[in-house]
This record gives sequence, C-alpha cells and structure tokens, in this order.
Amino acid sequence: MSKIIRLKHTDSTNKYAKILLAQEDVEHETIIVADHQTDGIGRLGKSWFSYPGKGLYCSIIIKPSLEREKLSFLTLLTGLVVAEKLEDFLALSVGVKWPNDIMIAGRKCGGILCEAVFSDSDTDYVIIGIGLNVNVSSSDVPDDLKGKLTSFYLETGKTFKPDDVLKLITGHLFQYLEKFEKEGFVQFLEPWRKRDFLQGKQASWCSINREMVIGCAEGLADSGEYYIRDQDGKLHQILSGDVSLVNK
Repeated sequence: MSKIIRLKHTDSTNKYAKILLAQEDVEHETIIVADHQTDGIGRLGKSWFSYPGKGLYCSIIIKPSLEREKLSFLTLLTGLVVAEKLEDFLALSVGVKWPNDIMIAGRKCGGILCEAVFSDSDTDYVIIGIGLNVNVSSSDVPDDLKGKLTSFYLETGKTFKPDDVLKLITGHLFQYLEKFEKEGFVQFLEPWRKRDFLQGKQASWCSINREMVIGCAEGLADSGEYYIRDQDGKLHQILSGDVSLVNK
C-alpha cells in the first residue's frame, strides 16, 4: 500500500516532494496529491495552471532500480501508462506528444514532469509529477488556451473523481515500472509509437538555443529521442527542447 500525503493546496506537488526528500528518507511509491496548486510547473520551466478541485495534481516519489542514463525513459513510460488507462476509462482515443503531453482530440489534457534527485549514495529518487484536467469546463479555460486545452469533462460531458483517476494510473504505473526495471524500455517502444500524436505530421522544434526546425515528425528513436526530417531532407535527432504541431 502506497503512502499518500493529501494537501488542500500547495505551490507545486513536485516542489513539496523535493522539500520532503531534503528533510527525511521517503518511502518508495509515496504519493503527494493536492486539490490545488498555486505555482504548478511544467517542462522547460513552463507554468502549469491548475484549476482548484477540478484536476488531478500529484507527484509520485520512487526509488527506481535503474542506471542514471535510463531515467529519462520514465517520462515516456508514465505518458504511456496515463494514455492507456485513460483510453479505457474514458472510452476515447488518447495520444502522447513527445516527450510529456497527454492529448485528446488534438488538444492537451495533461502533462508529465519527471525530476531526478541524486544522492551521494547508490539510491537516487525520481519525482514523477502528473497533472490532468479532469472536470475543467469551458468557462475555466483562459481565452488564449481555448482550442488548445481540453479535459475529461469537455470531451465526455461527465464529471469524475480525481481520486479514481489516481488509483487507476498508479497501480498500472507501478506494474510497468517493475517491467521496465527488469526488461528495459524496448517492450514499450511500439505501444508508445502507436499513440504518437505527431507521427507523420508537420511539426516544429524549438531547441533550447532557440533554433527553429520545421519538418515531418518521424517518430520516437529507440534511444528515446525524437526524429524530425526538415524541408531539406536532413534528419534531426532531438534530445531536448519543444516539439509542436504546425497548424496549417
């Protein structure tokens, strides 16, 4: 049974997890869940806006039995788990956008943020942050995000309990994590590729150096990076940065 820490509100469940780890030893699979985040964070330092009581905002602290170079796969693994279980739960097609977005009907429904916390010993922690828009309505969505963001409620017309979503995801995640530790990520490559939102579409990549590349998304590399072939035919293997759909 995983330990669950419940918060009414916090700045960020990932930030809370880091503070907790700095103060004490934390059990493997400890879950921190909040009704509301005031300063949620996403990948590349972007903010993640949370809607009080209308989403799942959680961080899961794990002690994975993995080499450090394999930790980056945990973002892809978590995204796959979330997409698979939500598809069953909602009876909707759910995709993943490299490396960390959850997509429904072409719009973002949530995201993953994995952060490693290294120690001087052999034990490293990873904080798996998951944010999902559950009962967000159209009136909750800022004008600049309309058409880009969605929720379970907006897609189904039904409301859901965030706790039910948490239970659904975490049980499956821990099973997949054990398989990953034993057999590697290769077994998850094809399932991830089948849900790739960008595959075969025109995409743009903005590197951390602000370089912009536009071309055809050619999918996930075995090593976890992403391929885009630009308009001159050059294949770019993307290690980091932001990849987005090009709207025609």
